[in-house]
Formats: sequence, C-alpha cells, structure tokens
Amino acid sequence: MVDVSAPTAGLGGPAVGLHARASPARDRLLELTHVAVATYDADRCCTYANRRARELAGNAARTPVDLARTLPALERDAPGLVERLLLGAVTCAELTLEREEPGPASRQRETSISVDRVLGTRRGPGAGDAPTPPPRLRGAPEVWRVYLHRISGVEGTTGIGLVALDVTRHRSFVAALTHQARVDPLTGLHNRRELQEHLAIAAAVAQQTATRETVRRAGDAGGTGQPRTNRLYLIDLDDFKLVNDTYGHPAGDTVLRAIGARLTGVMRSGDVAARLGGDEFAILCRELDSAGAAAVTRRIRTALSRPIALRDGQTTAVTASLGSVVVDGRLSADEMLARADAAMYAAKRRRHRPAPAP
Repeated sequence: MVDVSAPTAGLGGPAVGLHARASPARDRLLELTHVAVATYDADRCCTYANRRARELAGNAARTPVDLARTLPALERDAPGLVERLLLGAVTCAELTLEREEPGPASRQRETSISVDRVLGTRRGPGAGDAPTPPPRLRGAPEVWRVYLHRISGVEGTTGIGLVALDVTRHRSFVAALTHQARVDPLTGLHNRRELQEHLAIAAAVAQQTATRETVRRAGDAGGTGQPRTNRLYLIDLDDFKLVNDTYGHPAGDTVLRAIGARLTGVMRSGDVAARLGGDEFAILCRELDSAGAAAVTRRIRTALSRPIALRDGQTTAVTASLGSVVVDGRLSADEMLARADAAMYAAKRRRHRPAPAP
C-alpha cells in the first residue's frame, strides 16, 4: 500500500484523502489480484496503489507514486485529460498504454498512450475531444488496458481512480489467431479469404478510377502509353496427384512449399500471393501494362519449371496451367476468381489437347 501522509505505513495504515477505511482482508485481496488498482488525489499524488499498480509504475517497493510515473507519456499523448477528469468534464476514460522493453543503450522504456473512449457528464471546452492516438511502436510492446475514473472522496474532495489490466498476452493471442485465419499454414502465403479481401479492395479502386484518365503519358508508362491495370493470375499444378502417388504426401508438401516460395520470388512490392487450396495458387499483381503482364507470365512459368529437390537426393519437376484476368470494378471477388479459374482451365485444355495428325 502507498500512503502519502505516512510514508512508513504498511497495509494497515490509516486512511487518508480518497483512501477509504483500511480493511486487511480487502488489502490482501488487492495485493494478490492481477489487476492494477490505484487512487490519486487532486494533486495527482497516489493515495493507494496495490502491487500490480506499483509494478505498472516500475516501483515494486511500497513508496509513494504519482500519476505521471504510473502512466508515463499521459500528458504528452493525452494532454488535458487529467484536468478534465478532476473538473468533472469527463467522468471516465479508457486508455491503451504500450511500453517497449528498454533497449541496450537505455534503461528507460519508451511508452505511448492512446485514448480509446471518453465519457462525459456535461459538455465543456474540449470535453468530447480525444487526442489523436500516437503511431504504434515497433516490436512487441507490453500492452495495458487502463481505465481512469473521476471519484469523489470525503469532505467533497475529488480525485482519480485507476484500474489497469495487462493485456499483452491477450493481444498476442488475438494477433496469432488473426494470422492463422489469414495465412496458409503450409506455404506461409495468404489464404483464399485474405486474397478475396485484397481483390475487393482492388476492385473498389478500379471502380473509382474507371472514369479517370486510364492512359498515362508515354514517359510514365515506359514509352508505351498503355493503360496499367491490376491483374489476377490463377495457377494450377498439372497432374500433382502423381507427385503424391509416386513420392508420398510429405514430398507433395515439399513441392507445395517450394512453389509458394517461388511465387513469392516472382512478386513485386505490393503484389499478393495466395494458396487457394490443394495445388491451386493465385497472384494479384498491381499496375501492369500489357508488356508487364506478359513478363509476369514468363517469370511465373520460368520459376515453376525448375526441378524441385526432394528427400534422399530425389528431384521432381511440375508444370502448371495459368489463367489471368484484369481486375474489374464491376465484378465481385468471387466473380473475378471464377473468371480466372475459367481462363486457367481453358489454358489447361489447350496444353493437353492432342496434336493434330500429320
């Protein structure tokens, strides 16, 4: 417990300011909880802080802690919020605190605070205006969910109550689930769902720009003057079942991973590669003219034509059928995939068409 009027007071110290009458059972419970709980008076001095609140402030010892130390960067990233709480213009604020681990050259942690929601009881100057959240920090910061409440104490005193929960693991868990929902686990490429989202965005952009100038100046298009469009490529491996039947399913997985890596090597910045399922892949390429589209087709075929190393020194080679369509803003993602699929199967039929008799 922290008691600003009695620096040496322990858990059973006298109540002061906003700190209610001491209760040993309550204090023991608050010391054991994983939730940070603290109260501050109108001068922003701490009148109570449990173990987790002291850890949040980087001060595990039972010594006084002020609000600025508990929430570093509060005044920088949320200026005026504390004053609005104390004045009653705001009754509650929800914050997200992100804190990086200290770097090798510094013993200080870089922190940032974003205001997620502010609740006010009355309108006043700036009562409903939340500051712009700061940009996300690099790396994997420690994340706390913080709630600040305006509280009233004895004899009309006011102060601030703080409740904070460490949500670092929760956020990491959500990020991992999001990643799993969007990425093919075998190849590391995007999955069908993620490609559909990128296609929908590309279609919306195409629709917005359909009425604008589509032909650039010759200098902008490498001297061709041709329009640039987004293009969807669909790639299906030919007779992939033979790989599984001949070498086994682990070898088939090796081939699929190798194909995914090679398609990634074909991509340019801003392109999106995905495994749609089985032996079917797709690439969404942005800003291609006709020459660029032909070059991408050649790069894909060249990348897939190289032999693939298997276990025990064995190698195999695969061929693929490829179809492509221009991203059309009038079509849905599923419709564009269906058109690319039709183009790919037409190419597959041409590849397997018997040669004419002499």
